Amino acid sequence: MSDKTDQVTIGSNIHLINSNNIIVMSNNEKTIVIKGLKDYIVVDEDHALLIYPKADEQEIKGVVQKLIQ
Repeated sequence: MSDKTDQVTIGSNIHLINSNNIIVMSNNEKTIVIKGLKDYIVVDEDHALLIYPKADEQEIKGVVQKLIQ
């Protein structure tokens, strides 16, 4: 879901308050509430929670690879 504040959410229990230009993804039933975050990517997986600046998104793949090892 995307709206006029450039928020993209993938998951059913995500609530954003005063947050702009943010991407949030969650594959589980956990409720996620985020307030005041701007220009970040949030990915919630079973084994890890990743909160990363959008400006550094090219690094995410490498970080995930290190977490898997």
